[in-house]
Amino acid sequence: MFVGHEHLVKDFKNLVKAGRLAHGYIFFGEPEVGKFYFAKHLANFLENGEWGIAKRPLQDALILENATGIDAMREIKNFLWQKPAFSPRRLVIVNNAENLTPQAQNAILKITEEPPASATIIIVADQLENLLPTLLSRLQKIYFGRLSNSEMGKLISPISPIG
Repeated sequence: MFVGHEHLVKDFKNLVKAGRLAHGYIFFGEPEVGKFYFAKHLANFLENGEWGIAKRPLQDALILENATGIDAMREIKNFLWQKPAFSPRRLVIVNNAENLTPQAQNAILKITEEPPASATIIIVADQLENLLPTLLSRLQKIYFGRLSNSEMGKLISPISPIG
């Protein structure tokens, strides 16, 4: 079950169905608001048409949880230049992007300047301040805020009194 950010779920499903995903996004906002979780759902939707966590390894998505250096960025470049097999696009998700070295950020920047036609990069960060301004200018920024009280209510079930 995915609770919260329903408007983003709807928007991204529509972008995928219309073939209008951008070449790159920055998902940012406070820690623990579902940015990375959302990105993984999107990867599964692209490849399997289902909004949820994939039940098997995805072939057209590369998910890097704690990459920091230039070697991971080379892996991204090699991955993105391959043609997608099961999805309309190859997708790379880089979590904790604020931990990337300046060299790694410059490598992503070069990829975003001339991205392969069937590629999308999502970098996930809590704060934008640690990212290069040139990288920020190349990617669409999507803000993830805290859940509303009604969304939180969906997550918390009432406790029944023991009696």
